Amino acid sequence: MTPRDFIYWLKGYFEIPQHEQSAALTAQQLKIIRRHLAMLPVAKYNPDKVCIPAYGNDFCNWLNDYIKESEDDLSVARTVKIQRRLDELFEHVATKECEEQ
Repeated sequence: MTPRDFIYWLKGYFEIPQHEQSAALTAQQLKIIRRHLAMLPVAKYNPDKVCIPAYGNDFCNWLNDYIKESEDDLSVARTVKIQRRLDELFEHVATKECEEQ
């Protein structure tokens, strides 16, 4: 899994509305997110071979640090912060066409 794969995976989760309002991430959901973050081969990440620039990796590093200490559910406000950062990434990068390398 690359950072690009991860952010698309996480974006997909947030795009499937479970409620009309944002819901807090549960401890179980955080465990799954951490497991997927652990799949990222950070040392092997090559921005020249992936459409998303290196800051896709920066988002993954930020998220890993942001949820590292959370053993319980995240608050709605903290979950919304993740959603907004992810939306910004997609607004600036993922909605643009990628050229094949």
